[in-house]
Amino acid sequence: MNAAVGEKYIFELGKLFHEQGTALSTGAHSLCLTQPCLQYIQRKLASTEDGPLETVSIQFAELQKLQDCLGKVMVLKLILDKNIATTDNTNSISLSCFKSLQVLILKKISLAQITGLTRLRNQLKTLVLHRCQLSDIQDVLVRCGGDDAACFAWNSLRELDLSHNQLERLGDCLQYLPCLERVNLSNNKLSDTDGVKYIDSVSVFHLGFNQLSSVPSFGPKAKYSLTILVLRNNSLKGLEGLEVLDSLLDLDLRDNLLCSHSALMPLQNLHHLIVLTLIGNPLHFHPKHRIKTAEKLSNLINPSVFRLDEKKLSNAEKKAVPRSLTYAPVTLPPPQSIVTSPHSTFTNHSLPLPPPLSASTSTGSTKVDSSNFQTRRQANTVTAAYLPPPNITPSNTSAAPVREREDLVKPRKKQRGKKTPTRTVELLDSDEATLKAKATRESSALSTSVPLKYEQELLRNEDLRKQLQEKWLLSTSSTATDLSSESTMGFLRR
Repeated sequence: MNAAVGEKYIFELGKLFHEQGTALSTGAHSLCLTQPCLQYIQRKLASTEDGPLETVSIQFAELQKLQDCLGKVMVLKLILDKNIATTDNTNSISLSCFKSLQVLILKKISLAQITGLTRLRNQLKTLVLHRCQLSDIQDVLVRCGGDDAACFAWNSLRELDLSHNQLERLGDCLQYLPCLERVNLSNNKLSDTDGVKYIDSVSVFHLGFNQLSSVPSFGPKAKYSLTILVLRNNSLKGLEGLEVLDSLLDLDLRDNLLCSHSALMPLQNLHHLIVLTLIGNPLHFHPKHRIKTAEKLSNLINPSVFRLDEKKLSNAEKKAVPRSLTYAPVTLPPPQSIVTSPHSTFTNHSLPLPPPLSASTSTGSTKVDSSNFQTRRQANTVTAAYLPPPNITPSNTSAAPVREREDLVKPRKKQRGKKTPTRTVELLDSDEATLKAKATRESSALSTSVPLKYEQELLRNEDLRKQLQEKWLLSTSSTATDLSSESTMGFLRR
């Protein structure tokens, strides 16, 4: 790149940082540079630092400010510009000036030219290498490009995209990615995926457009985290190994070699599956493909939201899905056919209420307390509803069941400010009612006290006796004669 074009790049870049510096430093926008532009900036910065003071360019302050702005960039995209002729393709591209980098995207850049990637292993969250002619995954995860580093863990890396390269095998390099969540290894030449077993926390895995002949064997913890798996455009003839991934939501199997619907048996263990794509397989051309596929699904999926080959299931296909007995509706028999056991705690409400017992079977009066007054007929009706069935003999009948069910008689709701007196209603037989009424009348007659007409005279005589003491005997005869005469006259008046 000549000096005129390079200076133009530096001027435009300074203007960009002046306008969008905040967005670039927070990661809201990404900085996209071409390989020749970044190499020219690096040479310019190196010449100003190493040259003598009298040869320092007047643009030193601007270059220093530009270097500070590059150190705050969080997202960098580095691409190859074919329109600019350059003769320094073999020179290295240093990433040392990007001190806050978290997302690195390289497109058509030879990884051997990249230096400074070792220092970014602890802070990078996303690493994308598109069409970088990568043939060995160790070149990026272990050697770190041109740094030729040793093995070290990428503790912050969450997303890895190595699509459109020349990878043939994975090896054991994935064990250095303990926090990996999304992986894209599509459009490679993978036929051996033994390294997949080291991945435990991945949720999205893209292995389409490779040369796989079997389903990869994932780690023991992947069954709880893997939700999206893409295996399209491979050479799969069976699905053995999918039965352990019961957390899958989306499974893409289009353009493989699945010939028979019996090969879909592992789908019965995918209880959370929502999207299944089988377009392009030989079985897809079967006239009853959708019905036969629905029969191989899990009995716990939701047919109303399930999508097969980018279409929802029809009513006939929903009926073909196996249903679980756990979720089958419970059908109860009709009320007249319910038969309850004598030891059961449930009551057969279909039986009619037994008739009330006769007067000869009652053992005595039963008192029912309620908050409102009830007539004798209403009380008998309430009592008859709780009498035992007719098959129970009168000898076993007692007043205890009636007392136990007195709480079932719901009192009226009391009004505020008014107190309702509690009244007692007696349930009596006909004979006992007559005797009780007679006894009540006699007791009421006896309890009615008639005041004595001469009560004051008796009290006066008693006081007189206490005063006279020994002379009381002398006045007794005269007093008795007066009382007898007055009592006789009172009797005749009556």
